[in-house]
Formats: sequence, C-alpha cells, structure tokens
Amino acid sequence: MPDRIAGLVTAGLRDMLAYHVPRPEGIRAKLDANESPFPLPPEVLAGLTAELVRVSLERYPAADGGELRGVIARDLGVDPATLVFGNGSDEIITMLCAAFGEPKPGREQAGVLYPVPSFVVYRIAALSHRMTPIEVPLRDDFTLDESTVELAMLADAPNLAFFALPNNPTGTLWPPELVLALARRFPDTIVVSDEAYIEYGGRTLLGHVGMPPNLVVMRTLSKIGMAGLRCGFLVGHPQIVG
Repeated sequence: MPDRIAGLVTAGLRDMLAYHVPRPEGIRAKLDANESPFPLPPEVLAGLTAELVRVSLERYPAADGGELRGVIARDLGVDPATLVFGNGSDEIITMLCAAFGEPKPGREQAGVLYPVPSFVVYRIAALSHRMTPIEVPLRDDFTLDESTVELAMLADAPNLAFFALPNNPTGTLWPPELVLALARRFPDTIVVSDEAYIEYGGRTLLGHVGMPPNLVVMRTLSKIGMAGLRCGFLVGHPQIVG
C-alpha cells in the first residue's frame, strides 16, 4: 500500500490481520464458525420461498423492521420499542461503539472492556472507533475473576463492557448475577450480555433489561440454523435503543 494511503489507516488497526473465516472443502461440521451442519426442514424452505416471491426487492425495506420487530417482541415478551436489529451481532457491537464512543471526563479515549479470550470483534470494533480495548484475562480454567473485573471497571471506567454468556470461544458460563451486579454497580457503563449462544447456555439476563437501564442483551439468529440471514438484535432500554 502506498505510504500516503497507509497513513490513513486507523492507528489501532494497522497491525491487525483481517477477520478471516476459512472455508475448506468437504467439511460437514464447521465448528470454527459454529454453523449448523443441518439444512433447514423442507417445510421451512418452502415457506421462505413463498415469502420471497412477494417481497419487493426493488424497494428498500422498512427501516424499523416492523414485521420482524413484532414477531421477536412477541416471542421474547418484550416491548417492540426495546429492540434494535443489525447485520448479525457484529453490526450491533459496531453500532454500540459508534453510538457510545465519547470519552468520559478526564479521559483521552473511551474504553471497551471484555474478558480474554472472548469474541474477537469486541477488540476490532473498539479499535476501529478509536476506543481503548480493556482486556481482562480469564483464569487458567477460563472462569471470570470477579475481583479483577471490578478493579478494571474502577480503574479504567469503560463506556462499554461486553460479557458473552456463554463465552465464545471457551464455552464458559459464568454467573449471570455477576454481570447484573456489575451493571448495577457501574451505572455509567453500558453492560452488554452477549447471548449469541443462549440456546446452549440456558441462562439469560433478558428479564432484567431496563432494570438497571444500562444493561442490554444481544441475541442472534445465526446459531439456530439461520446464519445466512445475518440477523442480530439488541434488547435494551428505549433511550439506549433510540
């Protein structure tokens, strides 16, 4: 890349490799992407085909995802006004960093806290929005060190804190009560319960969304056999959603 153009690359991203998902041939169970190896049932495919025929692809869709919003709200038992949709969880993470990236008083940059190892997009999104990644190492058994997390929250005052429940890629399921307690303890940090793998963990903080108002929950359709739709969503307080 010419030096004049290379100098335009966001500083934090210059030494990073692109997010790469390999696609080897002959692989049925693609565990690195956590895709379902099973095709959708014929009746579901037939329904999708029938729906596609009536969609006006020459028009932009409704910006508020109105029909999907209603279905998801009824399914989860939440207010439609608490939902935000994105191109998978990745875009939701990016949107959070874009919307809440103003440095706190006395800070040069806003911070994004998350355990490591965890979902790599937390770091990518933070750096691409000129935010500081605050990485809290897990214990040797991949459990969350509560005291270390609390000290980091106190010392670094992040704008956002992401906790995958269960964690990707370790599969660890730390107590949801810990994440809820952090949201209550640090009301000026948006605490995100990333529940992309809720179907495999079974424990959720969905019932606490809005109480406290800085707690939000992320979900996706990717891990239940519909990865190709690239549909993720967030449930949060209406003011955060707005």
